[in-house]
Amino acid sequence: MKRLLLISLIFFTCVAPAFAQNSPLLTFEELLETFKRGYDVKGTFYYAKCDFYVDEKKVESAPDIVGGMNIDFFEYFGRNAAKNSKAFITFSESKMIENPAGSGYVYNYVKVRVYEDGNVSINVKHLDPRTLENKKQERFETKLYDGNLKTAGAYFFVSH
Repeated sequence: MKRLLLISLIFFTCVAPAFAQNSPLLTFEELLETFKRGYDVKGTFYYAKCDFYVDEKKVESAPDIVGGMNIDFFEYFGRNAAKNSKAFITFSESKMIENPAGSGYVYNYVKVRVYEDGNVSINVKHLDPRTLENKKQERFETKLYDGNLKTAGAYFFVSH
């Protein structure tokens, strides 16, 4: 009996994670409620599906880059909370990465804002790790994934 219990325990410990599912969050309200309840949220960004700006100048096409993050911290700002006309959720992350456009390393700082109308703004900065000088600044504008793969570059998921 103990052996059967041990085998069952090992089986379910190894197999259960394979059945864990990610559920897409399709609206601003779903995303906000998921954050408020304390669930783990992940974001994936398909930059080629975004409008692309370098130093605030629009560029014809965005690079074919995909990025993702676990969102550990967020803030919600209701309408007029900070002189903002639209409510939004914001979060950011900074990681040291190998410089994709040169030698050495940079801090890759990514700040995301998801607005109540489904628009998403992703700001990316590459900072020199010694001086924190801004080496590169890009902005990507897109829509929150709502089931339409053609118009959205920002996908959010909750793990169950």
